[in-house]
Amino acid sequence: MAWREKKSLTCPECRRSEPIIWVLGRPLKRGGNGKGYIRAHAPGGWLVERGDTDQTVICPNCGTQVKRRALAPV
Repeated sequence: MAWREKKSLTCPECRRSEPIIWVLGRPLKRGGNGKGYIRAHAPGGWLVERGDTDQTVICPNCGTQVKRRALAPV
C-alpha cells in the first residue's frame, strides 16, 4: 500500500518555499522482508539526490541542503 504526503519546504538560506510530494509505501504482507519505502514523487523545483540509505533535497537557487530523509521508514 502506498500514499502521498505533501509537505512545504523552505530553504534556510535564500527563503525559497515550494511544496514537495513524497510517496510512502509499505509491504502488503505482514512479516515480509520489505521495510517499505519513501520516494520523492513530485519534487517541484527542488533537486533530489539519492544515496544508499537516504535522499537529500537541495535548493536549486543556492545549493543549500534543505531536507534529508531516509529511503525506508524507521
